Amino acid sequence: MSLFVFFAVLAAAAMHAIWNALVKVHLDRFLSITLMTLGMGAAALVTLPFVEVPKPEVWPYILASVVFHMGYRT
Repeated sequence: MSLFVFFAVLAAAAMHAIWNALVKVHLDRFLSITLMTLGMGAAALVTLPFVEVPKPEVWPYILASVVFHMGYRT
C-alpha cells in the first residue's frame, strides 16, 4: 500500500469518526450536517490540484451518484 493510499484511508477514518461524534452530541441536526458538509467540501477543494478531471464516460455515474446521495441526505 502506498503512503498516499494509507493517508487517504486514515483521513477517511478520521472524518467518519468526527461525523459520528458530532451526530451523537445532539446539537442542532441541520447545523451539524451543514457544518460537516462544508468541512467535507473544504477537504475536497484541497485535493483538487492533485487529481485529474474524470473522463467523459464517467460523468453519468458521477451525476447519478450525486442524485442518489442528495436523496439519501434529505
